[in-house]
Amino acid sequence: MGGGPKYTGEQGSIPQPILGGQSLLRGMPIHDWQSELQHCQDSIDATSAKIFENARNYYTLLTSVGYAGFFAVWAFSRSYLPENAQIATGLLIAISILTFITYEIFQIVYLQYAAAQHVKKLANRDIPTDFSRIHEYIDQTKMMTLAYQRNVRTASIGLISVWLIFFPVSLLSGFSAGIILIYNFSAHLLGWSYFPS
Repeated sequence: MGGGPKYTGEQGSIPQPILGGQSLLRGMPIHDWQSELQHCQDSIDATSAKIFENARNYYTLLTSVGYAGFFAVWAFSRSYLPENAQIATGLLIAISILTFITYEIFQIVYLQYAAAQHVKKLANRDIPTDFSRIHEYIDQTKMMTLAYQRNVRTASIGLISVWLIFFPVSLLSGFSAGIILIYNFSAHLLGWSYFPS
């Protein structure tokens, strides 16, 4: 009759779209299908969180080296630069550092709070005295820990949005300070006007 996909399947199974004679879901039971989807989502979340963590660690390392190098050059150049140029570069680098530190503190507090809540939940449970309930207690602990790990991964992904706000401010202000410093070095050597004069 119609040209759409046909569906077959038994009670308790996901309907099977038959396309070209092949089942797309192969009669997988609902609970197995949901478990597989959850596993895939967890893998995606873990990979995203890992990529973000690696990028953030690399950025943190470069930023720390950059700040140290900038302050070494800035301290050396103070006797050569006009006061306005010193103040401008100092202000920009201070904004960059403050933004960077603010995000790091926010991240630490955010994740530590989540960890503290998890520990509190575990500590508030009564340890069973009945041996028959030990396995249930252990399974419950494992499930709570898995849920906590999943929440941490989700939180790490959520921190990307916050990082994307702080990162441009920190990067642009620090980069601007470096550009102004390099320009004034060049101006001192070539006899140009300092900026800001």
